[in-house]
Amino acid sequence: MTRGARLGALLLLGAGIAAVFLGRSPETAGAGRAGSLSSRLLGPVSKLAGGWQWVRVRQALDDRRPELAYDRARLALELDPAATSAWAFFAGHLANDRASPFREPDPARRQRWTEAALALLRRGEAQAERPAELAAQAAAVLVRVAEYDGAIPWPGGRRGALLGAQEHLERATDLDPDWTEGWVLLAALRGLWLASPELVEGPEERVAALRRGLATLEEAASHGTRPGPIAFQRGMLLTVFAEEGEEAELGLWPGGRAGALGEALRAFEAAREAGFPAAAAAVHELEEALH
Repeated sequence: MTRGARLGALLLLGAGIAAVFLGRSPETAGAGRAGSLSSRLLGPVSKLAGGWQWVRVRQALDDRRPELAYDRARLALELDPAATSAWAFFAGHLANDRASPFREPDPARRQRWTEAALALLRRGEAQAERPAELAAQAAAVLVRVAEYDGAIPWPGGRRGALLGAQEHLERATDLDPDWTEGWVLLAALRGLWLASPELVEGPEERVAALRRGLATLEEAASHGTRPGPIAFQRGMLLTVFAEEGEEAELGLWPGGRAGALGEALRAFEAAREAGFPAAAAAVHELEEALH
């Protein structure tokens, strides 16, 4: 698996895809106030009412009635604006389905659907219980834009989308410095995606990008993050660099390829000691590669 494919799968995991059809314009799909008047009036019943409303949203989508689905979605968000998964589902639908080149033939409309998804996620950050997760989902949306490589027009092209994703992940770690997954994703974005050959010039910049990713993990360790995933991600960054780095890049690393793999092995061993599930297999594979 290539460097980009690995990170793409990681960032897009759990991005919420719904089967939908043509309907409301991107300007109005996520519009409306996600205020709390209804939730205040209903009190403790609001969460139950909001959950039932999402059942009705899905039913309307299944019935090919997106206009009705979007009206119900806005009401559901008003009833329970703290529900992180609700904001994530609706935004995921807009970004992953309505903005998809496989469903929307007009590139300009793909961009507008994507912008609508990002605006919805930003509104959700102000009200949801776990705003950092919505900021991370916004990053995933922009990584997806970068993966489409121009199919969804974006200011600054691929680089602009990835730099935007970095900003969202930086905000995620600010919103919740103890959220391990946010730091792991930010490190991967800095150390892999933003180090791709089309975005950096020369081996020095590639190595510098890797070091930024590793420094991100060191910063994460100073917060209340879980050590297992942090150590495992360090091992992954170093392993990908050792496997896919050019000779000139590896020559700038202490010990070259073997040095990078040795550091990766120590990181995986630390992850194994911390109880991270996949670390034992990684240690075994690297021990074989080094011996």
